Amino acid sequence: MVKKRVYVESSVTSFLAARQARDERIRIRQLQTALWWERRHEWDCVVSATVLMEIAEGDPGAAGRRREKALSLAEVLIPPEADLLSDLLM
Repeated sequence: MVKKRVYVESSVTSFLAARQARDERIRIRQLQTALWWERRHEWDCVVSATVLMEIAEGDPGAAGRRREKALSLAEVLIPPEADLLSDLLM
């Protein structure tokens, strides 16, 4: 059976790399993300160069932890048309 492809965006690595939140709702999201991460091999998980650039911003320590998680995923190539559309939307 072919695995379904899942695009992992920046909030996933952010929840994984962040210190435990004080806010209970955020802590629950962090836990849910960590549980999903343990099962990520059930899918063909990919990340884009755009996400890699985004997660490199901010606190260097946190950025390194986010990058470490993301580098375990395959990088998907984004067609130039998608970048153009993204620029127009932004």
